[in-house]
Amino acid sequence: RRVRLGYTETRGGAELRAEIATLYERIEGEDVLVHAGAQEAIFGFMNAALEPGDHVVAHWPAYASLHEVA
Repeated sequence: RRVRLGYTETRGGAELRAEIATLYERIEGEDVLVHAGAQEAIFGFMNAALEPGDHVVAHWPAYASLHEVA
């Protein structure tokens, strides 16, 4: 199998997203996002789910940058 090194789609490689989706019953590859790390994933979620003025409750200890991103 030939492996190409370089940039992939912003949402993650289609093959990887499809493979991750097989781990769940009702998810397709189009429903999956792949992030380069936890901080990027936390920021993406918070940016999509929260509005200015919303409050966030986070336990401590937690992932180190969670509080920085929040």
